[in-house]
Amino acid sequence: MGFDALVIGLFGEDGVPYFVGFWLNELFRLNLGVVMRFRETKFCSIDDLYLDEDNYRFGFAKDQQECINLIYNDSPTNFQNLLEDLVANNIGDYPLVYESNNKKVVYDGNRRVSALKVINNPDLAPNATIKELALNINKKKLPFDLKKIGCFVSDNKKDILNTVYERHAAGQGVSRIHWSSFATSKFRYDKKIEDNDWRATAILLFLSNIDNEVQEIIKSPVFFFETFKRLIRHAYSNGYLHFDIFNEDNNTLNIESKHFELSLVLVKKLLENIQKQQVGLSRGKNYASKEFLAEFFNHHYEKATTEKPPKKIKKISKALDIPTQEKIKPIAVLLKNTPLKGEGDSFTLSSESESNIPKNPVLKKSSYSKRITKNPELIDAINKLNINKFNEIYRSLLKIDPIEHPLLTVVGIWSFLDSLARNIHPSMSSDFSAFFNSKLKIEIKEDKKLIVKLFEFFLHEGNFSKHNGTYSTLNGVDISEKFNIIQPYIAHVIMDHLNKKSCAN
Repeated sequence: MGFDALVIGLFGEDGVPYFVGFWLNELFRLNLGVVMRFRETKFCSIDDLYLDEDNYRFGFAKDQQECINLIYNDSPTNFQNLLEDLVANNIGDYPLVYESNNKKVVYDGNRRVSALKVINNPDLAPNATIKELALNINKKKLPFDLKKIGCFVSDNKKDILNTVYERHAAGQGVSRIHWSSFATSKFRYDKKIEDNDWRATAILLFLSNIDNEVQEIIKSPVFFFETFKRLIRHAYSNGYLHFDIFNEDNNTLNIESKHFELSLVLVKKLLENIQKQQVGLSRGKNYASKEFLAEFFNHHYEKATTEKPPKKIKKISKALDIPTQEKIKPIAVLLKNTPLKGEGDSFTLSSESESNIPKNPVLKKSSYSKRITKNPELIDAINKLNINKFNEIYRSLLKIDPIEHPLLTVVGIWSFLDSLARNIHPSMSSDFSAFFNSKLKIEIKEDKKLIVKLFEFFLHEGNFSKHNGTYSTLNGVDISEKFNIIQPYIAHVIMDHLNKKSCAN
């Protein structure tokens, strides 16, 4: 799917660019799943729908008005654009609504429903500008009835949550509708989906519920959940957070622990370290590597214990009952003369070949399996940019195999960087390499030289591969390694642009 999407996105299909094939496929898959899961739609008055006050994307709210304010503040421009789009083009996707005790709570579609509530009642508007806009709307000419909003409604919370998960948190972090890394982690934690970093999610949720300053830090553009996870992981593994504050049996916090209050103090200080950019994911002196974190904690914090956390005993899942004649014998090494068929095909070894297999084989990791890796910081930045094209290009880059398709990969990266630079700076007269390199904030001179060279590499490789009749990029491993290095820097250029844009507004 990723390969086809990238081809369509770069070169167009019947004159229609930007991943139409992929987008239609995803749209069909997700909408078909919703229709099959919810056999019928229900029509509800907008007054009867409650916004989710415990929202994974926008945060916790004390009432409905605060819900609207939080949703608006997340992206004022998007809120206004959505409101105007609703008036012009109907409501679009149906909200997902959980009905319990005669109360209908919107689990998905809160942004859309909040805009509809403002249209219905301008007094709910988050500010004077939006209120005036809502007051000038002629409700009689709306392309929908505010008393009959189509919804997928169910009293089966599991079905609702499964659908929300598919829309927002499933896949490789870049889904059809986008959540931040923390929002996805909150959802996984509440849904009890296995997650090695549940401790970071649990303790941050607890703190954000009781401390307004923590809520503000989480909303800050310099906060990245991936950084926080690394800090908690190190603190837990090395005794700075006492293991007694976590209940490993059910993945919850043990608030009765005598170490709990001190642990909260530590965690808040760690959040402040992130806010002050004393630690982060930039490839500079404060990069949250294992080595840096070891030195950082040793310098700033005292250990709560010298004991190691207890190892959690994993439950052994029941093996599949395979008929005896179909049981597969372990294959350690494929001999040179054994043919290996294409992907999806089977292969067999003769009994003679099996007898030649070493008793204690060493499994070596393939040296040619490197791909473009998912970077949480860049994902968050792209999501906040809120331009679907870049989500789809990045998702396709994650799926494509650079070893098999090196030429398409480098052209895809070139297209991604060039389009991104021109979106951030429409009047840009230079190439994207000069643009990104002018935005870099790297204190270490040698590191900056490297990053500058990498952006130049993609500029020249992409240009030559696209335009020269004989030249083509062949080294896929080299491409993926170079792009993985610059991903955090791309993210910071995007965030710097969004911060300046926000200040200007």
